[in-house]
Amino acid sequence: MSIQKSDDAPETIIKLSDLMRFVLTETQAQFIPLNKEIECINQYIDLQAMRLPKKTVVDFKVKGDVEQQIIAPLMLLPFVENAFKHGVSTHVESKILIHLDVKRDWLLFHAENKKEHQTIKKSTRIGLSNVVRRLELTYPQKHNLKIDESGNTFKVDLKINLS
Repeated sequence: MSIQKSDDAPETIIKLSDLMRFVLTETQAQFIPLNKEIECINQYIDLQAMRLPKKTVVDFKVKGDVEQQIIAPLMLLPFVENAFKHGVSTHVESKILIHLDVKRDWLLFHAENKKEHQTIKKSTRIGLSNVVRRLELTYPQKHNLKIDESGNTFKVDLKINLS
């Protein structure tokens, strides 16, 4: 992008820089404000939108009081990355749903995408395995993770008791 002198290059570099800064600084803490994790997800979605075909629709919704909650860093981003990695087609319209809701002390997270046939075989699942392990260590008996891969849809439903 920068070599081709794209008009989007400066904005893209700034967004990538912000995302990298988050990963390098915020992930050192055991917990961070939930709104910072959401900001990181927003930056990631913005970066993806710059490179993806216009046929890709991302439905990202946040509800509830996210300002008062804390979460282990990068607990949600791997699910978002997974949706983009395995759910985007260059041939047909792709839709990615990412919904986050805070109800009292509970975080409810849902991600959903269609599985693209060419990416299914390439998956190592290491990202998902790492998140599952981190959930077990950080939120023992305070979370519920359901992954549904039936048909050609991949769904993640995660509940975390943040208290």
